[in-house]
Amino acid sequence: PTGNNFFRVQGKDVGGPGVNQIQTNLFAVSGRLADTNAPVITLFGSNPVNVNQNASYIDAGASALDDLGGNLTGNIEVSGLPVDTSTIGVKTVTYTVTDSAGRTSQATRTVNVVNLVAVGEADTVAPLITILGANPAFVTVGTPYTDVGATALDNVDGDITGSIITTGLPVITSTVGTFTVTYNVADSAGNAAILAKRTVNVVADTTAPVITMLGSNPVNIFTGAAYSDAGATALDDVDGDITGSIVTTGLPVDTSKAATFTITYEVVDSAGNPAIAKRTVKVAETLPASLSEAGPIAPEGGLMAGFPSWYKDSNGLALDLMEAADGFGISDPVDPQTIGFNAEGFWWSAEASIDRPVGTRTILVLAVEAAFAGEAAVDGEQSVQNRLRYRIDGLVPGETYTITHPFGTVKEVAEDDGTINVTDDIGCFAGGGVTCNQTASPNFATALNGQVGPFLTWTTFNTNPALTDPQLTNPANPNRRYVGNPTIEHEVTGSPTGNNFFRVQGKDVGGPGVNQIQTNLFAVSGRLADTNAPVITLNGSNPVEVTQNEAYADSGATAIDNFDGNLTASIVTTGLPVNTSVIGVKTITYTVSDRAGNTAIAQRTINVVAATPPTPEPPVPPVPADGAGQADTTSLDGFSSTTKGSYKTGDLIDITANFDKTLDAESTMTVELSNGVQVILSQVSGSKLTGTYIVGTNISENSDNLTVAKIISSSIQASDTLPSINLSSIVVNVKTSAEAADKSGQADVNSLLELDSETVLDMGSNLSTATIEGAITIAGLSKLLSIFSNGDLVNQNLTLPQIIGDKLVMVSKAVRLNSGPSGSLITLSNKNLSTVKLSIVSGTTVLGESSWNGKVNPPSIVTNTGIAPSGFKLGDFAIEVGYPEGILLFDQSVTILLSGVNGPVGYKPSGSDTWVKMANCLGTFDSPLKPVFPGECAISNGADTKIYTYHLTSFANLQEIPPVSIPTPTPAIVVASSSNTDTNTNTTSSNSNLSNSSSNNTSNNPSTPVCTDSKPGSAPILLSAVTSGPNQVTLTWSKASDPVSHYSIVYGLSAGNPIYGNTNVGGKDTTSYAVGGLSGGTTYYFKVRAGNGCNGSEYSNELSAAPDGGTINSPATGFTRGLLGAQTEEETKTSEPGVLGVNVNGLASKSKGTWAIQLMLAALAALGVGYFKFFYRKKLNG
Repeated sequence: PTGNNFFRVQGKDVGGPGVNQIQTNLFAVSGRLADTNAPVITLFGSNPVNVNQNASYIDAGASALDDLGGNLTGNIEVSGLPVDTSTIGVKTVTYTVTDSAGRTSQATRTVNVVNLVAVGEADTVAPLITILGANPAFVTVGTPYTDVGATALDNVDGDITGSIITTGLPVITSTVGTFTVTYNVADSAGNAAILAKRTVNVVADTTAPVITMLGSNPVNIFTGAAYSDAGATALDDVDGDITGSIVTTGLPVDTSKAATFTITYEVVDSAGNPAIAKRTVKVAETLPASLSEAGPIAPEGGLMAGFPSWYKDSNGLALDLMEAADGFGISDPVDPQTIGFNAEGFWWSAEASIDRPVGTRTILVLAVEAAFAGEAAVDGEQSVQNRLRYRIDGLVPGETYTITHPFGTVKEVAEDDGTINVTDDIGCFAGGGVTCNQTASPNFATALNGQVGPFLTWTTFNTNPALTDPQLTNPANPNRRYVGNPTIEHEVTGSPTGNNFFRVQGKDVGGPGVNQIQTNLFAVSGRLADTNAPVITLNGSNPVEVTQNEAYADSGATAIDNFDGNLTASIVTTGLPVNTSVIGVKTITYTVSDRAGNTAIAQRTINVVAATPPTPEPPVPPVPADGAGQADTTSLDGFSSTTKGSYKTGDLIDITANFDKTLDAESTMTVELSNGVQVILSQVSGSKLTGTYIVGTNISENSDNLTVAKIISSSIQASDTLPSINLSSIVVNVKTSAEAADKSGQADVNSLLELDSETVLDMGSNLSTATIEGAITIAGLSKLLSIFSNGDLVNQNLTLPQIIGDKLVMVSKAVRLNSGPSGSLITLSNKNLSTVKLSIVSGTTVLGESSWNGKVNPPSIVTNTGIAPSGFKLGDFAIEVGYPEGILLFDQSVTILLSGVNGPVGYKPSGSDTWVKMANCLGTFDSPLKPVFPGECAISNGADTKIYTYHLTSFANLQEIPPVSIPTPTPAIVVASSSNTDTNTNTTSSNSNLSNSSSNNTSNNPSTPVCTDSKPGSAPILLSAVTSGPNQVTLTWSKASDPVSHYSIVYGLSAGNPIYGNTNVGGKDTTSYAVGGLSGGTTYYFKVRAGNGCNGSEYSNELSAAPDGGTINSPATGFTRGLLGAQTEEETKTSEPGVLGVNVNGLASKSKGTWAIQLMLAALAALGVGYFKFFYRKKLNG
């Protein structure tokens, strides 16, 4: 570029004495032009081609030319020949060619096999329509449907696909239903094809979103260190990216103490399908000596794509995957034709070898290694391994040798050839359909279980770069830091056993008479990972206020990274330019990522505000009437949509109507928009309108001059003048501007309300009452009450049937509780009852019955009376909160904390005398999965209980009624004399069987403790319920605290409804049991509790499983109906349908009217329910 096509040196005596210049213009040059273009294929002959049915087709062929490779016609590969002309239709011939650089071109020829008409004959053959894609087709409700169309082929006209007339599009996917798309075509002779139809089924969205946690799981962190959560993303098949809707609980993590924390991510799509994911964060003073954490997956495009960005050890040292080009690594070089490195890459390695007699070797290899399943770099086949390998030869066959390395000591016996060759690879190995992603098992975290860890480092390495060894500075990458240099052997530190050496002991290992060899020098590679995101600093103010319609100039931002330095030029900015024509809050987002994939995001808020209005001119007085019939009129200054956007079926469009003077009370005015739509507005007072109005003339259903704002069967885009559209049910919701909005319906309260028992939260002045359309105006916004129910709501009293026990609730009043920013909590407590606190999220709407006065009582203790749920008795604690005369409902769940209350709880609807037991919340005490409206659930941590509910009423703790002890029956009680010989014989036989059953049962029981024993100190936790064979499920649980002598298991066929039980399972140390005799394909719900012969613990959590195998029509092996208080009713049903399939008759139905059986029943009743169940079990078994 300088014109200096030579090499010249000038200076004193450069060419010898007196020669001050030397020069040459000759160079040894190498270089080859790159092949960047694919070959060009040219088809010979026509395309498309029509050929008669059953005629031979001869292909005209093609040529291929490449800019560097020249003529490649001979390399063309042709598929689709010979063409099958026996059937009419479209055939394809494909030509493919690849040049020496691997660039491929492809061309296709269409061959239409048709029934050609002879010259002079009339064309009477109709075209053939072929539907492309699936038929029927399925699409999820709310998802746009894209039709893939059809093709049409005619015997004379050939391909007439472009002439197809399609009807039935677009398919309206806003509601579930079946739709038909029709395709029709005719050829030039007027022959119409047989009509083709595609059925499109719009189905409900039943697929839950998918939550993907970013970063590691689990996470290990030292006490006192700051924890920053990596977050999660959520994708839904219909709603798309709903990451912004994720609700995260469990943050912040308290790292001041050693404990295990759970961070829960929950999200629900628009169809109500929930998803949940959990991350475990372990905070510890010290971590077990090992590898502790796998980093996030490196993004696509880099050398480490698809692998963990780093691995961290128990010392908190994180090392990243090092490329060969770094110079301080031992990874294989990059293959330019494939992703990533070639065969192997390393996060860390340490190798040691010991010099021995010629021809022998002694090596130790330690590594955390990356590879591909087949060593070729194929995406999806990423594998990792934690490797420990030692290879020693030249040993005495059969002799035992002791090998000591930094991670342990082992004894090995030399093979017959005098070698010891051991490789221990622990990790995840892709292939055969297995991928090592982070969301399933196996995954990249499996490598943490290997022997290697923590990382060994040079003894001169220091985490402070100023103190580390200069030999650990890499000239090729000066900003990075290293724990070793693999080109230099060096002493190491970090062994968890203190053995920072490699030693082999045994007979003649170092030669005759030398029984020990050792080295403490290792070749170490490893580079500190960049785990910190860049820091973005905003220039200028944040937030910024801009006047409407003024230009906004952004001040920008800077970005600095601890390894990569200044990344300001890499910042990606979105949200510019700012649209200042619309008043509101705008956001500018700045995003930058460093080379390690750490991303930082910063945002600036731009508040676009209205300009200060000028002082209005005094109104011009109206011109007085000067003749009959003349009067002043009110004109419409503005009539526009306040919210532009897409609207779906049933939505109301909000508009604002402004007039130049006040309308008379209850007057009606008709205005006409620019598109010819008439708007009839009724007014009460004021110059701004609010309410529901009729738009259009409503001549007939679907007439051309109807304009709607309530969308019935299509979607529209709101605009400044509402468009004319072919619809009905013409309703527009018109509301006031923000300046004049009516705030009725919102109660602003303090975030902490500590009241006494005589004071209530009075919101009566803020109550909003439902209109005839079933809507309530809250804080100036109209809310349809149908959002609070799964059913239809009509009239002023809105019915929500059977949602609170069996209580029918009618709601017609509402108020919105507000304490500041959305999401903050309102705490309602009674200063005289400090053990109970009610927490409500700010912005929650409270709904009440027509009689509600707007008052909410704080929690207060009440008398615990009423009918307890089956199997329970009322406890010693009961409260009432809310509205004593009725039930209050909420549009999102509220929390009631009961301090010092443990175990099950129930609620009693107002006006009812029956208590309803609450189901247990899923999840943990700190991170429960909250119920879906209008449900409720409770969860306990063993000391306190939290209630999550959508209603306020009376709440109480419940105590489980322990099972009645079963004394050994005696024949004298059971046997009765009878004049009926047959019946007496049967009775005696039954009694004999009963006696045997009792004897067997007694022999299986553990020794009975003294019945002054307290109940077990804790309940077991049911850990798993897994199908373990045909008709069998194996349960595992945690041990309960003493006193424990055995365990009991119950199961049922629906959640929360145990029916069958086994009271005698194992001993105090039993933690698993295989339940056999279950029916295949049926879902069973299991619980476990501990017992000691006197008292039982609380039930465990409930887990379900569905075994495989054949159908079995009897209870599980060893299980009997009605034990453990599962169902204590003494049933007399005539049959037991369903999965059991047995015909169980009540005892009375088999008595044949004899007094002997009746006497037996009376005797059993006198002994208690235990006898009855024992006899009932015998009936089931017999």
